[in-house]
Amino acid sequence: MLTCARHVALTVSGRNRWRSVMRRALFVLIGFLLVAPPGALAQLTTGTISGTVKDDSGGVLPGVTVTLRHVETGVSRTLVTEAHGRYEVPSLALGAYDVRAELSGFRPMVRSGIRLTVGRHAVVDFVLAIGALDEVVTVVREAALIETTSATVSNLIDSQRVEELPLNNRDLTQLVYLQPGVMKVPRSGGSAARGMGDTITVAGARGTTNLFMLDGVANSDLSGNPQGAMGAYVGAETIQEFQIITNNYSAEYRSQPGGIISAVTKSGTNTVHGSAFWSHRGKELDSPNYFDDRFDVEQPDFTRNQYGGSLGGPIVRDRTFFFASFEGLRERRGLSSTIRVPTMEARQGILPGGVVVPVAPAVRPYLDFYPVPGDGNTIVDDLGDGTVQVAGPENRPIDGEYFLGKVDHSLSGGSRLAATYNYDAARRQHLGLLQRTGTASSGTGDGEGDASTKHVVSIKHTSVWSPTLVNELSLGYSSTKPEGQIPLNPLDFSGLVFLPHRELMGELSVSGVSSLGFRTILDASGQKIFTIQNGLSWTRGDHSLRIGAEVNPMRLLQQGCARGCNGIYTFDSLEDFLQAAPSRFQAMLPEGDTPTRNLSQLFFGAYAQDNWSVRPDLTLNLGLRYEFVTVPKEKDGRTASLRHYTDTEVTVGPLFGNATVKSFSPRVGFAWAPGSRKTSVRGGFGIYYEHPSLYHARTTLQELPPFTQVGSVRQRDMRVPLRFPDAYTTQLDLLSAEVNVRSMQYDMKNMHGYRWSLMLQRELPAQWVLSVGYTGSTYRNLLIQSIGHLNRWEGYPEQPEGPKFFPEDAERINPAWADMRLQHPSATADYHGLTLGVQKRLSRGFDAQFSYSYSKAMDQGSGVTSGGDNFFQGQRTVQGFWDLPLDRGLAAFDIRNNFTANFTYELPFGENLTGMAGVLGKGWRVNGILMLSDGFPLSVFGATSEAEDRVGDGDGLRADLVPGGDNNPVLGGVDQYFDPSQFAPTTPGYFGTAGRNTLITAGLATFDLGLSKAFSMFGAGRALQVRAEIFNLFNRANFGSPDTSIILSDGRPNATVGQIDTTRTTARQIQLGLRFVF
Repeated sequence: MLTCARHVALTVSGRNRWRSVMRRALFVLIGFLLVAPPGALAQLTTGTISGTVKDDSGGVLPGVTVTLRHVETGVSRTLVTEAHGRYEVPSLALGAYDVRAELSGFRPMVRSGIRLTVGRHAVVDFVLAIGALDEVVTVVREAALIETTSATVSNLIDSQRVEELPLNNRDLTQLVYLQPGVMKVPRSGGSAARGMGDTITVAGARGTTNLFMLDGVANSDLSGNPQGAMGAYVGAETIQEFQIITNNYSAEYRSQPGGIISAVTKSGTNTVHGSAFWSHRGKELDSPNYFDDRFDVEQPDFTRNQYGGSLGGPIVRDRTFFFASFEGLRERRGLSSTIRVPTMEARQGILPGGVVVPVAPAVRPYLDFYPVPGDGNTIVDDLGDGTVQVAGPENRPIDGEYFLGKVDHSLSGGSRLAATYNYDAARRQHLGLLQRTGTASSGTGDGEGDASTKHVVSIKHTSVWSPTLVNELSLGYSSTKPEGQIPLNPLDFSGLVFLPHRELMGELSVSGVSSLGFRTILDASGQKIFTIQNGLSWTRGDHSLRIGAEVNPMRLLQQGCARGCNGIYTFDSLEDFLQAAPSRFQAMLPEGDTPTRNLSQLFFGAYAQDNWSVRPDLTLNLGLRYEFVTVPKEKDGRTASLRHYTDTEVTVGPLFGNATVKSFSPRVGFAWAPGSRKTSVRGGFGIYYEHPSLYHARTTLQELPPFTQVGSVRQRDMRVPLRFPDAYTTQLDLLSAEVNVRSMQYDMKNMHGYRWSLMLQRELPAQWVLSVGYTGSTYRNLLIQSIGHLNRWEGYPEQPEGPKFFPEDAERINPAWADMRLQHPSATADYHGLTLGVQKRLSRGFDAQFSYSYSKAMDQGSGVTSGGDNFFQGQRTVQGFWDLPLDRGLAAFDIRNNFTANFTYELPFGENLTGMAGVLGKGWRVNGILMLSDGFPLSVFGATSEAEDRVGDGDGLRADLVPGGDNNPVLGGVDQYFDPSQFAPTTPGYFGTAGRNTLITAGLATFDLGLSKAFSMFGAGRALQVRAEIFNLFNRANFGSPDTSIILSDGRPNATVGQIDTTRTTARQIQLGLRFVF
């Protein structure tokens, strides 16, 4: 019998008791949130200053009055040192501080030049000499540059680097890639359900497990990504600081397996300040793409304008301040792409080899949708199989707007109130070679568009109850709605639709030919998150104690149907298509045509954290966090699950059982900074959870009977021909006989990971800092999606010792369903990484950062669904349900070596020039970003229809490796990147013998350069900056992924195997801009 736990029905005894206990606990904890004094939570928007005051003999001084004054606003906080001479002031607003220490009989001392950044714990010590109170000693010196009190590993990007570095598309996500241990996830593009821009992986975690925050409130969509349809994380004009936390989070931070990226917005000050900017790119300034020249196509049109500004200042001096910003984008971008279409001979039924077939009259109008080779496009290659590869332009216009407003109000005693509102909206279109007739993939296709709308509200009240007791209340609201696959003025498909009640033609999938048609109507996931955070911070002796909790009610409105919405016809060959002989038809059935869902879920978390200063040079970070989430609940009860794999019907009810009620997350760390505090050794360990969320359930709801039913019929199972294009109206009974099903394993397991790290930091002369670190992690019970509709193998249900064999005409294991796509928490992942970082803090007009990572990430599936992260290849496989060890391999985001560098340098010449020479000679600045990385891994596929039918499906069915073959036979070049002779077609009846993710793609190298000149002739504090930015300065062609299918469905060799026809980055682009600051 099958022994895997996911194949066993859930035993629910004991769960009801847990639910009752947790229900009561929830009410108690919510009550605590509402009535307890609000306190300092994780320092996602604030910082801390602490230190020790001693006399000149080394003795500690209790009772010293310490006053911290915020330079820009004049707001101050005062306290006295305790018995051991220590003081600590948490939850401070960011910015420059003067810190004053005074005690009767001693000379007062002022430490100025202390800049507090987000999440920073600045140590500011004092040594007071005997003297009079009017003999003030002022020292201008920054606090220690290295972290000496916390094991948390983080990096900070300040507003100067945000404003000065050449960020392509002004995308803040690029700043995250510059940090050690952070990798850019290789993706084939963005989509509404999977993130509309680039994503990151931190310490081997999936790209959907990061937490992006804006002023302490969630700032990402359902997929965990902050970008909208502009394709970028915008707001560069708005950000004061940008913190990336990559390891050893305090218990104050949510239990995220990935990174925490916290952006803090600028605030108004006592001085009115602001900016205005405009930047422009155009075709006339750019180099053609590598494939523009190779395919002999005209360089596509390109125009891009970004503009905006900011304004901040006082409403009431020293008390109330405002800040506002706006950014706009208007882009008209073209790029060259290729598709495969039938030759003119094939359209007449004349195929290679002298084969002549009659073209069915029903096929003719659909055949005419394919572009005529050479008419409005360029013929790249006649592939010799009845198809030709053509190239031509795609147009992708984008319009977007971004607005932020913020008000800060200072209360008495150092308390303050802050409120932020952010709006981000954009629209983009895709108009290409298929002339508004659909797509060649399941993403946004030709004649479709994307849109996004985001609202974020943050309200934070900080109250100083006493010098050692600080309270904070945070309320937040985040609303995101990414929309994809929106039809844009489609053609009139009258008489050509596959479902008579639809307006769009369904999808045509022909082996060896670019598909066309509309798979869906709309894909939208509107998410709303409400946030209530409260906590308490208490400094007592050597202990800094923090306790707190948060509640996040979440709502999701899912709109849009999946595959089969408009019908999908599959043809195994061009010859079959010409003869109107489909191999399969799928369509949404009338009794299950309810694609809209309205779901809710509740997240709760509570923590206790003690940062214990054991000795002046040793701090222990001891924390415990508890979290749980409820199971997503649909408003009208439209959820169900397949309780056992062999069930012939779903069970209406919860999607899965709740496995999160025991999610305890200990966090342990240390920081040792001996002697002069110029060296620190830090390390820690923590347990982190990925809770089943609305994002994980989204794909299951798209084909979950009885509410959403997609029928499927295959020609091989029929005694009569499958009709085209009217099977829906003439063979509905056959279509309804078997429906597809997607389900999540009901006996859910808690997805969790263990992470540990060790970090050495050393402060070097001239404000250089060296960091060397190691991070390891292992994850268990990760959700993946696998194919369940396999045929019975020889010896079923026993697992054979050798290769599994599927005999001919074997019955499916569960014949009640057509397609079965099952999500189950069975995958594991492991990561080991070494990092090296060198950073130069700004001095003498120069700062720089260098980051290097050497790592290896292994897993059994890198996403929760096939296309969950928009990888270059799907993650769903036929092996994953019963033979998961066969899928163990490099993660889709494994990049072995990664190096980044960035710098800004104010050129030193012209400092002493005056007059016009000074106007022209001074104020020049150069900056740049360098990125070098290895390629990412891919699998090689080689299954024919026969091989797929023998197993039951072809998802992830890899090719065979020839005896003695090389599983990474890279040749290089775009014509034949790898040697396909090292692989053979999958042997029918067996899984392929080639491993998962063994072929490594080409690496990436790009250098972006910026040059600017500031004209400071408009009065004090005013300057006009003229900028020129060159992206991909050396015009390197960073090639995309090759075609990795060695064979077509009908057994013919794939003529384009090993070929590359795209680049991952643009060719050289030049951007000109102006920026005025005051």
